[in-house]
Amino acid sequence: MAANTHGGTARDLQGPFNSLGNNLIGVGQLGSGFTDSVNGDQVGNAITPLDAGLLPLADNLGSTRTHALAPASPARNAGSDIDAPAVDQRGFPRPTDGNGLIDIGAFERFYVEIQGLKFHDANGNGLRDVGEPGLSGWTIYLDLNNNGRLDVAESEPAVVTQVDNPDTPNVDETGLYTFDDSFRLLPGAYRVMEVPQANFIATLPRDLNFTPQPAVGTGDFPAAIVAADFDNDGSIDVVVANRADNDVSIMLNNGNGGFATPHTFAVGQRPVALAVGDVNGDGDIDLLVANEMSGDVSLLLGRGNGTFDAPTRVAQGTKPVALALADFDNDGSLDLALASADLKQVNIYFNDQGGFNTAVSQTFVDSPLALAVADIDDQNGPDLIVTKPTTHNVTILRNDGNRAFTQLADINSGGLNPSSITTGDFNTDGKPDLAVANRDSHNVAVMLNLGDTRFDAPLRFDVAEDPVAIVAADFDNDGALDLATANQSDSSISVLINRTDA
Repeated sequence: MAANTHGGTARDLQGPFNSLGNNLIGVGQLGSGFTDSVNGDQVGNAITPLDAGLLPLADNLGSTRTHALAPASPARNAGSDIDAPAVDQRGFPRPTDGNGLIDIGAFERFYVEIQGLKFHDANGNGLRDVGEPGLSGWTIYLDLNNNGRLDVAESEPAVVTQVDNPDTPNVDETGLYTFDDSFRLLPGAYRVMEVPQANFIATLPRDLNFTPQPAVGTGDFPAAIVAADFDNDGSIDVVVANRADNDVSIMLNNGNGGFATPHTFAVGQRPVALAVGDVNGDGDIDLLVANEMSGDVSLLLGRGNGTFDAPTRVAQGTKPVALALADFDNDGSLDLALASADLKQVNIYFNDQGGFNTAVSQTFVDSPLALAVADIDDQNGPDLIVTKPTTHNVTILRNDGNRAFTQLADINSGGLNPSSITTGDFNTDGKPDLAVANRDSHNVAVMLNLGDTRFDAPLRFDVAEDPVAIVAADFDNDGALDLATANQSDSSISVLINRTDA
């Protein structure tokens, strides 16, 4: 590597040189002996200089901070291995990426190992308890294309769990597996899977599989999202609250998981939350919008064709940040739950056929941000689930059946700053699960319901940056609940198609 380190404009490579091949020269016309595309040399000039594509100085897993090559660097795969020894100066084998071409770069490449244990979880608690044996003869593989099956033709790495080694009487290796250096695995994330065997089910991790779809544009600063069949065509549509535009966008479903161009409807100032349901009992889906700045809720009655009546104001003076609709008192009418961060409470407005009355039930929750509704414990009707971003947790308000609620213990949200939450039976076991959009960790976390108000550890799925709202619906009409998030950073939505049983 050579450069002008003395200032000015002089070129350090001025003069005659004898090229030994495979050199990369940014501007080389002042020196002789280097010709572009000859002897493996790549040479730029003053008009079209050649950028080596070095990334910033960083810890690239070696003993010295180095400049790694950018993906588009012309130095990648540009060398020749004719004269390259099999080992480097340290005696370490030279790593390759499988195409037989040398990658030129001032950094060390390291391989990683993946190790694990397959065991018989007899009591199904997801932990290896005393007496639970390892399982030998199971095929474990790395699902490189994320299709949920072992693709032998594509050379996906696979190993078989070990049997016990009689030469190590103090160690039981049964069920152990290792992807060692021979697999040449570079540092990164890998999906470890198993080939299923009859009469066994996985207890940990409880696998779900969602496939991201292309993002769909919204209005400015999307803050909330809901899904329902607003035009009565049998497909689920989406509505997004656009915080900076003071309106909502409705995107009608085209029937195959995609959406049409959005149409907007004006609401109050700074809409931050949405809820849907048949509030007036006419059979069409209505929309409620929590407006944080104007301190009220906009009620837009649906017409059944994907449009709405002009909004009316309800629950004024509350500064709402979240809302939900459900029949909390089992009288046949949808009631309104409203969360206020300023007041640190969740209010219930009961629908007595004449509209939403003054709040009857109040529960104090520290810094509530988002609400969801589900009968978590299958008792006394719908419960409320509340996100608490300051502690990165979720809490359940259990319906006691008498227009009152009891706050239960917090649940880990599976990320940072849980901004929105939804519920649904994502693994089709008959129990409502939780799905949380974690804004600061840019992911969705799914917590599967274990019964008795207990939930499994979060399963995480990456989405676009700053997901601030989430909704569950069957977007591709395959019978499985999918997920969609509204993402604030690029004003888009991310769709996760549920492929759990695919």
